[in-house]
Amino acid sequence: MAVLWLKEEVTDVEPAKRYAGDSEQGKVGTSVGFGRTGEGDDLVRTVDRDKRGMDNVIDSTAGNVLVSDFDGPNDNPQSLEGLIDGGDSGGGVFIQDGAGWELAGVHSTATGTPFPPPPPPTNDSTPQYGDNQYSGRVAAQSDFIDRGIAQSFVNAGDRLPEPWEIPGKEYSDRFDKDMFNVLDPEQNLAWDGFGNVVDTYDYEFIDGQVDALANTDDALFNDVVADNAYLLFSTTSDPNIYYEFPDILVGDIWATPPEINANGVADVDGLEVWGPEGKDDADAFSLEGDPNDVAVYVYDEDTTITVPYLTTFQIAEAIGRPDLGDSLTLDALMLFDWTPDQSFFDEGSDRILFSIDPIDIFDGGEIWAWDSKNTFANFLVHGGHVWDTAFDVMGTYGTASEDVNALEAVAATSPSTILLFSLGGVALGWRKRARRAV
Repeated sequence: MAVLWLKEEVTDVEPAKRYAGDSEQGKVGTSVGFGRTGEGDDLVRTVDRDKRGMDNVIDSTAGNVLVSDFDGPNDNPQSLEGLIDGGDSGGGVFIQDGAGWELAGVHSTATGTPFPPPPPPTNDSTPQYGDNQYSGRVAAQSDFIDRGIAQSFVNAGDRLPEPWEIPGKEYSDRFDKDMFNVLDPEQNLAWDGFGNVVDTYDYEFIDGQVDALANTDDALFNDVVADNAYLLFSTTSDPNIYYEFPDILVGDIWATPPEINANGVADVDGLEVWGPEGKDDADAFSLEGDPNDVAVYVYDEDTTITVPYLTTFQIAEAIGRPDLGDSLTLDALMLFDWTPDQSFFDEGSDRILFSIDPIDIFDGGEIWAWDSKNTFANFLVHGGHVWDTAFDVMGTYGTASEDVNALEAVAATSPSTILLFSLGGVALGWRKRARRAV
């Protein structure tokens, strides 16, 4: 798969919503393509490039692949049972999930289909009853797609995207609450940029308040550290989310309470963006006060198990103040786990961006960048300045507090111009997601 950035907006193609769940098996997949056509009990095929569709039950989800078999007349087939053939690669497999159609797979190959297919076929490798088709599983590539889209944004221009344009936004409030505005410790909320929210992860780990959020593979981590993406941040007692331009000392409010949550926002205590729509992905977090001296936890969605990732003592060592190990509190982070393997100190180069609550000589406005290969963390250089204690956050951006409370990053582009080119031709766009089988 590859993510392509188009120079012009696509306006004449209805978007295809991307399926992000894990329940494809057993659902009827509707496939669309322009390939060869014929009957399942002979080898005669016609090449006319007409668009056709067919149905087939998804029998298995083998890792990154959706598998369906071609049932004959005596095998309880669908009324429009079919299988892909030569020329269908890149077409979509759609399933109905919830309120509408979602793209679950992209055609790749079928049992015995020669590539390239010789028209007309003359051998028994042409798909027939009993053969299988194999389609790339879109949900299994969600992280790759999101990273590719985000990276394309970095090089796309200098326009700051609006909050509603950025996919997969999650946040936690000063006092965690659910979508009905009821207090609920460790509950995260997804927000759409228009004030609407829905529940996402509820870690239900120990009784505490979420104090920081991240994905273990934050899409724009390396770009914001390199000062190539917009930095997003919030501060204590401030309900807004702020941005800072890369390379120059310019910034302002990026998102306001009516855009974040129409029920009201006390302050944004944790922030995660660039996740897949409809799927939770804030799998790293910190709790207020860092109980048990754990600064960062990681959460495994499949097992619902939460494990310690970094301790306060390790953070204290990294900032050169080991004496603060049992008293400092991490309260903002971004994360890039190279493997990921739920361990910061492994063979790769894992990295974290973090801030801490005010303590000792630190006023809470510092942001550090730490590479696991290095003993010490360094202050982030972004926006043409150093995010150290001397930098005046309140005086520069008019925030309610000096204490940085959440960290994230966005990058610029013109909307509706990012497409995914996958396995021969289906195009998936962000926002105006363009879908056309070829």
